[in-house]
Amino acid sequence: MIAILKYMLKDIVIGAVADDTIYRVFSLYEAGILTREETLKRLKIRKLYDQVTLCTERALDQLTYIG
Repeated sequence: MIAILKYMLKDIVIGAVADDTIYRVFSLYEAGILTREETLKRLKIRKLYDQVTLCTERALDQLTYIG
């Protein structure tokens, strides 16, 4: 259990934001309606945005206001 918690407690996590369209495409693939190729094609035409999540106080302490 401790190893899992160490893995899960990252200071900063950066990754793509999945919107409703992406979830819909994956649902259609999992239901067998879309092929792998069609799924990849639909995902590639979407503009992906990254999000940054500050997960700990240590990460928040690194922020500096520049303004």
